[in-house]
Amino acid sequence: MIRELEKLSRLRSFNSVMIVTVQGDALYCSNHNQDIVISRKTAMLRNLLKQMHHAVNVLFSFEKGVGLVSGNSLGYVVLFLNDGSEKERASILLEELKRLCDSDQFKRNMLLSILAATHVSMKPRVTRELASFADETVCKQLLEILKKVDVANLPGMTAFIHEVFIVLGLCCGQESVSVIQDFLKRGKEAGTLEIHLERSAQNLCKQLAEKKKKNNLAPSAQDRNNAPHAGQHDKITVLVEAGKLEEAGQLILEEIKKAVSINQFIKAEKLRQRLIAVNPSMLTEIIRAAEIIEEAQLATIPVDFKETWGGLVEILADDEFAGLFHHLKYQKCKTGEVLVVQGDFSSRLYLVQSGNLQVYGSSEGKEVVIRVAGGGDVVGGASFFESSVWTFNVRSLGAEIYILGKKQFNALIEAYPGIEAKLLEFCLARKSSENIFTRKERTRRKFKRIALSGKILMALLARNGKETGPGIKGDLFDISMGGISFCLNISRKKNAERLFGSRVKLKIPNTDKSKGVSSVKMGRIVAVRGLHLISNEYSIHVEFDTVLSYPELYAISGQA
Repeated sequence: MIRELEKLSRLRSFNSVMIVTVQGDALYCSNHNQDIVISRKTAMLRNLLKQMHHAVNVLFSFEKGVGLVSGNSLGYVVLFLNDGSEKERASILLEELKRLCDSDQFKRNMLLSILAATHVSMKPRVTRELASFADETVCKQLLEILKKVDVANLPGMTAFIHEVFIVLGLCCGQESVSVIQDFLKRGKEAGTLEIHLERSAQNLCKQLAEKKKKNNLAPSAQDRNNAPHAGQHDKITVLVEAGKLEEAGQLILEEIKKAVSINQFIKAEKLRQRLIAVNPSMLTEIIRAAEIIEEAQLATIPVDFKETWGGLVEILADDEFAGLFHHLKYQKCKTGEVLVVQGDFSSRLYLVQSGNLQVYGSSEGKEVVIRVAGGGDVVGGASFFESSVWTFNVRSLGAEIYILGKKQFNALIEAYPGIEAKLLEFCLARKSSENIFTRKERTRRKFKRIALSGKILMALLARNGKETGPGIKGDLFDISMGGISFCLNISRKKNAERLFGSRVKLKIPNTDKSKGVSSVKMGRIVAVRGLHLISNEYSIHVEFDTVLSYPELYAISGQA
């Protein structure tokens, strides 16, 4: 719990607390480990905020009690209580917090506290809100974050780090360049730094160096050029001081329109924050400002991308489509460039923008062309959504593609919970390379599979080959000389997906007890597939490190 919300958490009927923007985007949730709870509450709040119009304080009911919404210059604090016994006390505390938020320094410090405490999926939005307070204090904390970033988990933090770079570009701190360069070095050494993030970091270093040079030459002029309210600043201030808040708000809204017309989205966002500070009761204008900025960002998506992926435009909401585009990695592929080799563990979805990708398999030592994917086609849906190895090869015949990695996809569905089902539906409507391969009676399976029953014990292995825990029991499906499959009950899909590619030690019961009670085999998980849409059962497919001998297969299955 962040310090500013501690008083609320001491209420006997306290359930949880959220902080959201005026659009209903979550900045903080006290039970952020419960993803489903957050998604439900965020969706509920967005509907509620649409109905609130200009109201600043609202009492509502939810499935476990009552809730209070209190508007302030940050957005809204939403307090969930198990019952209504302390709603008056809660209202007083929320009003006190609202008064504190009138101070820019308090808002900045509270956003920094939220940034440190909130879930990684909400950090990009919090960082964006900090753009309005881009000063030495903000710079120092963001640089500390960069210093401590675990580069091994960098792909899941791409959106957050990108927003950090944007705000650092506004701060111009003395040690920024050296910290960013150190971050680049660590990311490259770990092999987790994506090209577009590397370029953003390099451009930021150049920008900061140029800004420092200009500041040395003419700091006052440079400050005036970078001022978010340049040109109309004095007029807005005069209107505010005269109490003409409606006029000041309308003038700021006009300045936002001018800023987005020349793609100055950071300036537009800072102006929107000022609009909130000047007159938080102008909710219609504040929401409209957010819509103007969002629409302009959507407009930055290339026209040819929208035309090629018209099918996605139809099924995705505007913010989902823009979110998808900004999570994709663009790549221009040369003719003959191999993107995927059969058996690869790479979990990626390939969207063909133009040109062609050739999908082919191997049968009896020969290449078998399965299909040629062109613009608007998706390649890799089965391995991507089911977490399995690639069962075919992919090479470029000269193509421009967009790539969606699994970590970027996880970040995407955290921001837009409904997008996973829509993308899966879109991919299923396209041709399935694996189905075509099967219909042609070409298969990568080398060995006959034999049905099994009974229990198997699976232990995950660390890099040093040692077991990481006591093991998990599962129900056997079938076995071959090359591998085995079985069912596990796993509570969360994310945990199931994390098994993909893991090294494991298997204890398999023997049918022939004269060969011992069980056989032990090492292998790697090559596929994780959900068995039912609404259950927690997953089929696990393991490829053995060494092929079973006929005696070993007979000892386990009683067949050979």
